Amino acid sequence: MIKRILSFILKSKPVYKYLFFLSFIGLILVLWFVIISTASNSSSFSKQTNSKSSNYDQSSSLDCSGGWTDSVLCKERQIALSEIKISSELQIKLESMNVNYWGKVKFDSAKGLISQGDILFKDEFFGKSAIKFSEANIILNNLDKLAKDLVLENLKKGTVYLEREDAAAAIGKFEMVLSIDSKDKQAIEGLSRALVLDKLLEILKEIQFLMNTGDLDLARKKMLTAIQIDNKNKKAKKLDKRLSDLIKERDIKNYLSLGFNQLEELKFEKALSSFKSVIRLDSSSKTALSGIEEAKKGLKNQEIFNLGKLAVSLQKREEWKQSKEVYNQILELDRNVQFAIRERDKVQIIIDLIEQLDRILSDPKRLSSRAVFEEANSIYEYSKSFANRGLKLKAKINSLSNVLDKYSTGLTLTIFSDSKTEVNIQRSSNLGKFSSVQVKLTPGNYQLIGKRKGYVTVRRKIELTEDSNVEIFCKDKI
Repeated sequence: MIKRILSFILKSKPVYKYLFFLSFIGLILVLWFVIISTASNSSSFSKQTNSKSSNYDQSSSLDCSGGWTDSVLCKERQIALSEIKISSELQIKLESMNVNYWGKVKFDSAKGLISQGDILFKDEFFGKSAIKFSEANIILNNLDKLAKDLVLENLKKGTVYLEREDAAAAIGKFEMVLSIDSKDKQAIEGLSRALVLDKLLEILKEIQFLMNTGDLDLARKKMLTAIQIDNKNKKAKKLDKRLSDLIKERDIKNYLSLGFNQLEELKFEKALSSFKSVIRLDSSSKTALSGIEEAKKGLKNQEIFNLGKLAVSLQKREEWKQSKEVYNQILELDRNVQFAIRERDKVQIIIDLIEQLDRILSDPKRLSSRAVFEEANSIYEYSKSFANRGLKLKAKINSLSNVLDKYSTGLTLTIFSDSKTEVNIQRSSNLGKFSSVQVKLTPGNYQLIGKRKGYVTVRRKIELTEDSNVEIFCKDKI
């Protein structure tokens, strides 16, 4: 195809050859223009994404290497590059803060200076270029400071509008802050609160109505919802405090009323719990403290009453020692309980009596002693007045009576001897000489002694429990 075109051109007339030549030159120029434009656009894009100072550094044909580094032109060029770098960083920063929204005029002015600086730099008027970029940077720095001031100002105003319950105005201020700094935590929170402000205010109105009508429990439920919506709203906090105070007053009144009703019904444990509930709400409530004392007193009296019943029950079962311990428990609660003092003393008397009865009945043979017999008889006479205090005690008293009867009636002891032996009963009587004799003795242990001159003395021990016969005489000579 190309060979045919060339052959056609060579065979054409000179005028056509000239026209073809011009067309060819035009095509070359068009291609060159496209290439240059593409390179220019590429360079512009690179400037937006990379450091401008680096691009400016590469675009200059000035040789600042070696000994030329300290030349005036190279120094001016370096200063210009430094200003260009600052300018580039500030532009990027301000554009990220939406500067065209709040500082467009000044930002455009700075960009105009930057454009002038660009031209001067390309023409290698580095000193003048540095001045233009420096002037632009002053404007850009001021815009940066302005951005910070705007953030603080709008945060403050947004907060004020929130407190004034102007949701729309607050939203505008917080959105302004977020357009500058999208990560500002205070603005994010403020915007979130402003967006739900109207809903919150409606709920607070409902709560106020419920408080006015006395429906405090439902008001509390709605307040929980309000706090979840915005737990920093001052109006909500203030209303919550008032609601809490009303609920506290109501609960104190209800608990006090319940407690005193329970005291009247003798439900002392429940009354104590009710009054303690008041103290948890108001630790200085004198009425509740007084109620607690009354409830404790009632509980103590109730316990004393129950212990008294137990003690009487133990007495009926003749468990005297256990009954005494219960009376002691009562007196530990209140040492002035007279019935406990009186009954404990009575029980102690019975305990002492039973110990005496048991001591005698455990070894009745001691009654063979006149002194012991008389003591036992005295105890018996004293014990008869207690026979109605219980079957067990009565049985012991009857047993002592039988033993005393046995030892007081006497038994017949028939003694046989040889009429030559002197016979006597040790610590009793001297019977003399006889072949047989009968004596009356109380039951017990006795020792008979037989004596005869020239004979071994004879001793005979006997235990007398019934009428008996015994023989004693001396038969072994000395």
